[in-house]
Amino acid sequence: MYAKILTALFLICICGASAEVISPSLEYTPTDPQAQCDYAKSFLASKTPDYKNAIFWYEKAAISGSVEAKSALGSIYLKGDGLDRDLTKALYYLEEAAKAGDKTAKYNLAVCYENGVGVMRNMEKARILLLESAEAGDLFAQDKLGKSDNSEIEMFSKYIQICLVSILSLYIIFRLFIRRAR
Repeated sequence: MYAKILTALFLICICGASAEVISPSLEYTPTDPQAQCDYAKSFLASKTPDYKNAIFWYEKAAISGSVEAKSALGSIYLKGDGLDRDLTKALYYLEEAAKAGDKTAKYNLAVCYENGVGVMRNMEKARILLLESAEAGDLFAQDKLGKSDNSEIEMFSKYIQICLVSILSLYIIFRLFIRRAR
């Protein structure tokens, strides 16, 4: 299944072929929505992202029901990455993904409602979406609400303290060893 991708990558790396070798026109056609999403991401991962092909594969995955693809398409159309901004498509895909529970889509929709981007400004709806996104674990939403989970920061801080105490202990032991060696 991945033989055609590997062949295309080989041609790009070894033969110096252009990135156009990897395109939807290849016979490689992932049918699994997750594989289609992963394939779409591969077009965005290069130094010069290929939004045309990424959108092609994200749309195929979205048609197959992929919530991840709908959220990604909503973000791409909202930002206008590599294409003209299309708020109608952005809101459609973000609404679909948010209905399915996608935390990133809920955050992006909350920002749209908060700022009146493509929709009538609605602070109540923005707040509800932001709360849902934060509860689902979206760090941007948590930060915006001031509810970011500091447990990782606290854990890192304790780790640093332990490291410093260990280094200090080793230094003291080393100094004692040097004194006794004299």
